[in-house]
Amino acid sequence: PILASPPSPNYPGTGPAELVDGITGDPENLKSDWLGFEGEDLVATIDLGKTISVEELGLSSCQVTSAGVFLPPTVEFSVSLNGKDFKSVATTTTEVPQKKSVDTRILSTKIKEVKARHLRVHAKNLGTIPDWHQAKGRKAWLFIDEILVNPQRSRKNHR
Repeated sequence: PILASPPSPNYPGTGPAELVDGITGDPENLKSDWLGFEGEDLVATIDLGKTISVEELGLSSCQVTSAGVFLPPTVEFSVSLNGKDFKSVATTTTEVPQKKSVDTRILSTKIKEVKARHLRVHAKNLGTIPDWHQAKGRKAWLFIDEILVNPQRSRKNHR
């Protein structure tokens, strides 16, 4: 994957390839298997290697509000055949929590089948920590560990 901006030097994971390595992270260990973005969105562009039929897209993220880590409020998925002209095919949303929580979630969406060679994922960072939090007003963190293409199909193929 190509990232529009790099993760925080404090939480670089093993680099952008971590987003497509198939290994999910543990929210209790943010130094392992996660890319962390402080106050920044994740914008990742992936070359799928060949043109495929896409029916479902997803992104794995975590929320550890005590550490200022929040799920992305929105995730937009766009596809392209040539890597230049991208068309938005889906957007998922999450609620901003009103209290402390720890959560790992795959934000996925089924779409009308579309052909794609390239995928762009834009996961929005919450921006600032909400007023109810002891660190209110500071930059929020966004942690991502996987971008998924046709995850149901992949599971079926591994049985």
